[in-house]
Amino acid sequence: MSYIFKGRLCGYICDECPDPLSRVNVRIYRLAKGRNITALAVADPRHTFSILSDGDVSEKRSLLIAETETDDNGNFSFELTEKEKYNGEAFEIDVYCGNVPRGLKPGPEPPPPVQFSITTLQPMWRESRAGLTAAFEYCVPARYWCALLARRRLWVICGKLTTCAQPQQPIAGAEVEAFDADWLQDDALGVATSGADGRFIIYYTRAKFEPTIFPGINLEWFGGPDVYFIVKFAGTPILTEGQAQGRTPGRENAHHCLCVHLCTDKLPHTPPEKTPHWTKIAGRFNVQDDLSAPNDNFLPEGYAGSPAEAYVFGGGVMLNGNCPFKNVASPTHGLKYRFLAAEWGYSAPGPRPGVMPTVTPLPAPAEPNATWKVVTATGGTWVGDVYYNNGLNPFAKMSVYISPDADGWIHLDGISVTAPLFGGGTTSVVLSDDPFTGNWVRSGNLLAMNTVPLTGSPPAPPWVGDRKNAGRSLTDAEKAIIRRFTLVFQVRDVVTNTDIFIDVRDSIIFDNSPAVGFINIEQMMSNQCNPISGISSINVRYTVDHPHLRYFHLWIKNNPGIVHNEASMPGGDFAPGSFFFRGGASGPADPPNDPGGVPVDISADPPCAYALKLRYSTRLYLTGEGSDEVLYCIE
Repeated sequence: MSYIFKGRLCGYICDECPDPLSRVNVRIYRLAKGRNITALAVADPRHTFSILSDGDVSEKRSLLIAETETDDNGNFSFELTEKEKYNGEAFEIDVYCGNVPRGLKPGPEPPPPVQFSITTLQPMWRESRAGLTAAFEYCVPARYWCALLARRRLWVICGKLTTCAQPQQPIAGAEVEAFDADWLQDDALGVATSGADGRFIIYYTRAKFEPTIFPGINLEWFGGPDVYFIVKFAGTPILTEGQAQGRTPGRENAHHCLCVHLCTDKLPHTPPEKTPHWTKIAGRFNVQDDLSAPNDNFLPEGYAGSPAEAYVFGGGVMLNGNCPFKNVASPTHGLKYRFLAAEWGYSAPGPRPGVMPTVTPLPAPAEPNATWKVVTATGGTWVGDVYYNNGLNPFAKMSVYISPDADGWIHLDGISVTAPLFGGGTTSVVLSDDPFTGNWVRSGNLLAMNTVPLTGSPPAPPWVGDRKNAGRSLTDAEKAIIRRFTLVFQVRDVVTNTDIFIDVRDSIIFDNSPAVGFINIEQMMSNQCNPISGISSINVRYTVDHPHLRYFHLWIKNNPGIVHNEASMPGGDFAPGSFFFRGGASGPADPPNDPGGVPVDISADPPCAYALKLRYSTRLYLTGEGSDEVLYCIE
């Protein structure tokens, strides 16, 4: 039996700034004999957190079960088997920090390591195909995390850069440099580039603000630096603070954790075409709400359109927007983009029909992992048209279709495409969106997304293929569930390989499950060709099921017209908010062997040929309609 234990760790620099615990070692230990396992397992981690001494670590070395390293986003995973002699019991979770934080260049004296204990955990193991699984997420509170940094002789600045004017918008791609306002010289503490959310993090050590121009004499008499900032965008200063700002309360003698909010409205004008945008899905629905078009927005649950529409998506879906070729903050650097997707989770006891997934996969990592998948394409995406001289027409046009690379990236800057020449032959054309010399007109398409790898293509129950089973209900295990996802648009500088823009559609519903819809008449089960005679009613049987059904209706007609209309026959319709409406079944439970169904009075129906008809539709956008019929005659 395998036990798979996954989790994610972070540390709060301040309440608004969690930082992933990247490249640290997670260690799990057996509990020493004589300890109260129950009391420890139910204790709040706020009361069990402790920084360990070297002696503490040595004492528990023999109790170590396993050890692993977190990735850049703080994710970790253990697979515990018979080799580790683990059988599902409670264990202690420790973290060993011996790494150099991101962005801090290794120096002659690396930060001293430290190990801390989080808590004792009894995992809630759940069955899965891979074995028994459990998850754990924990973010070290700011007061503990900052104490740990102090123990490691590290300082950190977490900041957010926005516009000053309301509503304050994050400024991405800016270079933020921190300085110490020294009496004789200003010490550069570190530099970072603001991310898509305007965030930046700068780690540094005491060595950055202690040196002076006089060897052997330290003029930094107090505990911490006096911090001020200079911010540049594309090499142009957009915020310049001075030493006086570094000697204001909150900045003077900064503690090991300093959180700041910087704002400026001194931004160079950037044309919208030179800014990445992910605007729509399927050419209609707004990635972010548009108050002027409320019926083209998403509902909170992830359904698209108005409450009465509540569309879902399957198969191929076009993602629309724009990604310029160049990074406006670094004009010589190209850009590339991709999409990541992750599925929402279900609360206990797990996935099941009739329940909405409510456990968000956010925040998104910078790289794909076991949860976050690279979004693939249905084929080449028409991303735009290139104009060139084909030997006859100096403004000949050719449509360009691009497929993502193995990591999901699409990169257009400077790529060469082969275009046909008039009279035969081809020529190579280099793509350029330069405003003066460019040859490119974008299509507004980013990616022809393929949803099938995310949801799979679950088959219908095998018994659906036999009409004799009409009327049977699907079990919960046979019913398709609601598949709710988060999509992330990620734009990255090709040279620095850092994200410069991110947009998120936090909730969207994908579905590639088959709709079940078929009917029968009990009196014709023994012989589909037998005419009906001598009875006053027939038993109509139906089975209709789909997790996103819009409607299903039955009616009976003959050549002259409708004999039993939809209002008099079984059926149902989706109503706004009724997300769990999925059809129904007439019974009986075992149609081939049990009598039953919905009785329909045919005593007034004249001898004629008839058709029992079913029509149904799912809420899949631009598709999803289906039908079935059974023919019979009355003598």
